[in-house]
Amino acid sequence: MHSQIRTRTRVAGLGLALLLATVASVQAGPQEDFETGAASYRNGDIVGAMPPLRRAADAGHVEAQLQFGFILDWSEENAEAVRYYRMAADSGDPRGQLELARMYLSGEGVEPDPEVARGWIEKAAAQRHAPALTQLGHGYLDGGLGLAADEAQARSH
Repeated sequence: MHSQIRTRTRVAGLGLALLLATVASVQAGPQEDFETGAASYRNGDIVGAMPPLRRAADAGHVEAQLQFGFILDWSEENAEAVRYYRMAADSGDPRGQLELARMYLSGEGVEPDPEVARGWIEKAAAQRHAPALTQLGHGYLDGGLGLAADEAQARSH
């Protein structure tokens, strides 16, 4: 009789532990999801990285938005990549702003629009984001981004 009680208690304890582990994984926050997804990505498991990165990105985690956007961009899921880059850009992140600008420059996932691209690059450059400053300078030098070539103005950025 006592062994049956102990067995039932052990089984109930295992069931409770499994339930708690399941609830904990369901209740993982954006940071935990990002860390799980980033670890999977670093280990070469891109498919396994995508669900936790998407959850974190949809919950507003900027690093996850950027990394998930990059995976989508690299996979040629351009319209979806634009969505996640825009999330990061709208939050004020200069890397997201520059990536979104690049999508507008190339016409990947959106209609090409150098003026919209320039606006996003200028926002990133205003935060002293070096790659955006470089991109903006090149726009002035070569007349890209809908700008007139003006070397003097390029040197002032």
